[in-house]
Amino acid sequence: MSLIVSKRYSKALLEAFADAGKTDGLAEESNTLLEIIKQSNLMKFLTDESYSYKDKKIIIDEFVKSSSSLMGNFLILLVKNKRVSQLEEILQQTLLEIEDANGRAQVEVTSTIALNEHQLEKIKAISAQKFNLNDVVIINTIDPSIIGGMVIKSRGKIIDSSIKTQLSKLSQEIM
Repeated sequence: MSLIVSKRYSKALLEAFADAGKTDGLAEESNTLLEIIKQSNLMKFLTDESYSYKDKKIIIDEFVKSSSSLMGNFLILLVKNKRVSQLEEILQQTLLEIEDANGRAQVEVTSTIALNEHQLEKIKAISAQKFNLNDVVIINTIDPSIIGGMVIKSRGKIIDSSIKTQLSKLSQEIM
């Protein structure tokens, strides 16, 4: 349920910035706000019911001084609708939507050993083609339990060519 709500609010935030012609600054503002959330008690304050709406609005107005009024209005909307607890998820979803629109994504490559630059470039090209991306950022994760091969993940899609998975499939076919 919360993912559905986060997607709706994310879409509304994207549309508000698009209508104002300020989509370029949305990613930066979202990242800044996520960083503030991680390094402060902002979420604790905004979700605490013992503080009044007026108190929360004062803090949001202070935040707006270093960002856009669009983001401030969005925060006020979340406070009014008692959805501010989902702010982090909404901002993450917004960043994913921006990456999707730009054809950019992270691709997680799990292998048994660290991959060299040539291998990473080859995987980057294949991933761009398979996942229909313009810009790919590769994150190489080491996991000896896959025995060999690799697992490539991006945007909820998985290409699993690991020996572990192949052995598991073979075992199921035999039994």
